[in-house]
Amino acid sequence: PATWALVAVGLPLLASLLLIILSLQLTRAWQGQPVTEELTKPPAELQPGIVGILLKGKSSPRSLAATLLHLATRGYLQVVHRTDGFSFGKRRSLDLPVRQAGLPASPAQGSGLDHFELVLLDKLFLKDAIRSTGHDIELRIGRHLFSRKVAEAYLAMYEAALAEGWFVRNPELTHRRWRFVSLVVMAVAILAFVMSLLIGPAPHYYTLGFAGLFFVGVVMERIAPLLPRRTRAGDVAFRQWQAFRNFLANPAPLTGPIDAQALYERYLPYAVACGCEVEWTERFLDLPFRVPDWYTSETELHVIEEFANSLFPIIGTVATDLARAREPYAV
Repeated sequence: PATWALVAVGLPLLASLLLIILSLQLTRAWQGQPVTEELTKPPAELQPGIVGILLKGKSSPRSLAATLLHLATRGYLQVVHRTDGFSFGKRRSLDLPVRQAGLPASPAQGSGLDHFELVLLDKLFLKDAIRSTGHDIELRIGRHLFSRKVAEAYLAMYEAALAEGWFVRNPELTHRRWRFVSLVVMAVAILAFVMSLLIGPAPHYYTLGFAGLFFVGVVMERIAPLLPRRTRAGDVAFRQWQAFRNFLANPAPLTGPIDAQALYERYLPYAVACGCEVEWTERFLDLPFRVPDWYTSETELHVIEEFANSLFPIIGTVATDLARAREPYAV
């Protein structure tokens, strides 16, 4: 009985140790040590949507929202707020991706835009159209159960992050290894449980331990896909961009000789990607502000709070609707 009790207690403890190692690897690799320093400029000139992938570990509606804002601040997209809704307009004549049946879109030449930006514009606007209302976008999204274009944009953004060396090319290999370990743990639990019933001297005293061992294996199998995909270079970039996020989210008012209007517009897409657009806007409450030329509203906007309250719901709604339309399991 003592041997069986030792096995019944020792195996779950060993599996729990593996689970703790897996959890620590998950937490440490994603978060690391808290980043307290600040960077007042972006570590690199990168697309905000790609930065959002680095911070979140995957493409998200925030990456799409940041991309839409980046298109607007660079003069490609006009955002119009109307009393009955909103609309987008093209500020430049662009050749959208060339698409052949059954093949992904090939990027337009000489547009100055990344592939995923062109695909998003292709989703927002019909061919040769220069204006798209919120209703038009809803119809385009609702035309199919899932959108290949949105999935293609997701994949293109993630491929851009891979090109920066931030993520491992084949994270599924690591996931498979941990899944194999979890399956071994569950198999051992089932085998030990059956053997205890057949040859154990008093099975009702220690079968609970084998049930616990099986439960540990199930938890390991569930959290294995959550393991981080970042490389060492990705960890370095993650900390740098976290430091820049600290600057964006700092509650202290901005001081010094700065062009507040240009600074706010330039870093707003990054703030959206980092999830701190409200904090970034609050830093400019006491500074002069005018509505950017890429944003039009039928109602008068006098202060930056009114601008933010008008703009953020539009961008957030479109990005969320687009994200919901992506194909299942798109990165």
